[in-house]
Amino acid sequence: MSFTMRLYVHQYILLLSVLAHCDVCFKCSFESSCECTLNTTINLISAKCSGRGLLAIPYFCNSSILLDSFDGSYNKIERIPNYIFRSAKNLRHLDLSHNSISLLLPESFQGLEELVTLNLESNSLKYNIDIIPPDCFKSTPQLRYLNLKSNVGYYSSTQKYPSLSSLSELEILKLDGLPRDSFDRGFNELSKLTYMDLSSKDCDIGIIQSRFFQYTPNLRYIDISHCKVTKVWKNTFSGLKNLTYLNVSYNENLKFDGIENITYDLQFTSIEVLKFNKVHETFAMNSEIGRHTLKYLQHTKLRELHMDSNRLQNVKSGVVSMLPKTLNRLSMADNMLTFGQYILEGRNMNISVLNVSFQFTSHNPVLESTDRYESNFKAKRIKRAFRVNFPLPFPTNLREVHSRGSQLQFDIPRLELMENRLEYYDASLNLLSHWRGPLLNFLHLKFLNLSSNYCSNISSYFFKGTEKLEKLHINNNLLGFSIQFDVDGQILKPLKSLQIIDFSQNRIPFLPPLFFAFLERLEVLKLYDNLFEDIDFRLTQMKNLSLIDLSRNRIQFLGYVAIGQLESVARDHMLSLDLSENPFICSCASLKFLKWMTETKVILLNRENYSCKYENGTKTLLLNVNNIYNKLKKDCSSYPVIIIGITGAIFVSVSIVCFGLFYRYRWKLRYIFYMTKNRFRGYVPVIDHANKTYLYDAFISYAEQDCGFVHNDVIKNLEGEGNLKLCLHKRDFLPGNEIAANITSAIHNSRKTVVILSPHYLASNWCRFEFNMAKMESMYTRENENILFMVFLTNVPPRELPLMMMEFIDSNSYIEYPDDEFGNVVFWQKMLEAVSA
Repeated sequence: MSFTMRLYVHQYILLLSVLAHCDVCFKCSFESSCECTLNTTINLISAKCSGRGLLAIPYFCNSSILLDSFDGSYNKIERIPNYIFRSAKNLRHLDLSHNSISLLLPESFQGLEELVTLNLESNSLKYNIDIIPPDCFKSTPQLRYLNLKSNVGYYSSTQKYPSLSSLSELEILKLDGLPRDSFDRGFNELSKLTYMDLSSKDCDIGIIQSRFFQYTPNLRYIDISHCKVTKVWKNTFSGLKNLTYLNVSYNENLKFDGIENITYDLQFTSIEVLKFNKVHETFAMNSEIGRHTLKYLQHTKLRELHMDSNRLQNVKSGVVSMLPKTLNRLSMADNMLTFGQYILEGRNMNISVLNVSFQFTSHNPVLESTDRYESNFKAKRIKRAFRVNFPLPFPTNLREVHSRGSQLQFDIPRLELMENRLEYYDASLNLLSHWRGPLLNFLHLKFLNLSSNYCSNISSYFFKGTEKLEKLHINNNLLGFSIQFDVDGQILKPLKSLQIIDFSQNRIPFLPPLFFAFLERLEVLKLYDNLFEDIDFRLTQMKNLSLIDLSRNRIQFLGYVAIGQLESVARDHMLSLDLSENPFICSCASLKFLKWMTETKVILLNRENYSCKYENGTKTLLLNVNNIYNKLKKDCSSYPVIIIGITGAIFVSVSIVCFGLFYRYRWKLRYIFYMTKNRFRGYVPVIDHANKTYLYDAFISYAEQDCGFVHNDVIKNLEGEGNLKLCLHKRDFLPGNEIAANITSAIHNSRKTVVILSPHYLASNWCRFEFNMAKMESMYTRENENILFMVFLTNVPPRELPLMMMEFIDSNSYIEYPDDEFGNVVFWQKMLEAVSA
């Protein structure tokens, strides 16, 4: 046999082995609109005809002998003819619920000897012998499940429970509860009946008398919720020795007084689960539960107690201590509980699950009675700041607490519990806006939910006592305002066992690189619906990380650092990343990111929905990233030259502008620099310019070559005879200081600056510096007061004067030294007047 032939044979054998263990689907032979499925393991057929618009039950041909189940629900079938199922002898499951069946015939179920479950819910089968004949179920001896709920309609008072005595194997029965009726002696034949559900939209029992369950003594499960029960007589349940589950919820006229008879009876049963939720009207007065209501439960082995939605405000002292030690789960949700003595009594309870969620919840009054008054008792809710400086009492075995949506309105202070085994705590949907902590002695806590609390501040030591926490949900808060400052990762440092953390919906723009530095065991990181633009925080220490959810953020593309971290984490194990609903861009800047998407081993969740936006505003789906990347790479290849050219031109232009501005204002900048420097070093004393008080009357600015004129003539005439105080650089400058600092300080401390102009003056750089500094002093410190006075010692040609000096001379007066006896007298008088002005 050739290799190709052997390969075909191998594939054929493999195909047969697969088909042998698969279900085969096909159109049913008895009704083409139905879908049949052959279970090849048991070689039986299941027919699904639900919602096909059938007006009648199909005729089952002889081939229907393999039919195991028939689903004809949600059609328009009105009757079940005699002998319609005689060819479906192996039918075990029949569902005809939600039709319009209004009559059963004596032989309607003839041939269904193997039928196990029958669902006739939501039809029009009134409970009387004309509609449901006593012997109509005689052909179904193996029936274990029968559902006749939602059939009696509005006129239930004229009806009676159907006769089911022929169903000796029946275990589960679902009926509509009827008023003023009980189960007749025929139910005594149902020795295996253990489950009875009478709750439905049509249930209207009213008063339950003591003989109601007289002939159903083996019941273990009873549900009479939503049955408008107003009273339950004593000894109604006392004969049900095997009863383990009882639900009397949503009978709003029963109240706690009606529960007392029930709890009295339950001490003679095997009750384990009791539910009496909403047995008070929603808009009635607040209630309290007393000892008489629950005192008989101490003689039971009750495991679960549910009393939600009862406007329960207070539990009287001693009630909690009466509850049986076997109680494991207690639910008091949707009430009006206030703080009281019963909380301290709960310290000795053995419960492991407590649900006190949704306290003080608002209800829709549209469908509720409003003819009651609210209690005047003021709810004692803890609000805002409070302190707890001692360990709080806590049930030793309590492992799970639910207090979500209970309008807790305070800052979480330092909390320390006594010995406890708390593992799960849900305090979401409250108003715990500031988490101070620490949470001490929460040594076993593994799950904590503080989401939706409008919290905007969390201390760095809040989680100090929760070292074993594995799952943390703090989503839908406002933590983005505070956690971005945790640069060392101190907030999450104690949580070294954390596996799942949810920081979504917290308006976080970024996180410090070391924020998750100590979470080495983290597996799931949820950060969706925030304001992230990139992954700036460190991930490489998370060796077990399997999922990062960054959907619905502001990420345009991931940078080099983020891509490197993701590749490092994905190197050793599978990593999933969700980036859906981010505003990706398709540009030259995102080339590296797009290329990474084509090559990475990271599993990008919801990738088929990723899209990016081009620079021209058009969007495209990232279904074929390779094509988009190649097109962008080609378009971006000429960009570097253009970018370098534009950048160079901008740099040159900016440089020229900056140089021109610097040159234009060079003297102003130098003046400001030296004046600031002098003030900082204390060279410039505080001068009262308003009162015109200065250290010197004039600073004499002259060239070294003209020192003879200054020392022999200027000092003699102005200081000696004019009684003025002059500042001369050779005499008055402080030794050791910078020359520029001495010059600016001298000009600032002098009323006037006298310039002795000569060719030597123009040749000196320091002289020109003194002239310009004096001009800057006049403009920016003396409010444009002219403090410069020009003296032409010798004749200086105009062409040799600098432009700034020429402009000053043209707009201001000056004086020339005459160098003759008569002229000198006038010269020194003018000098004295000018300096003293």
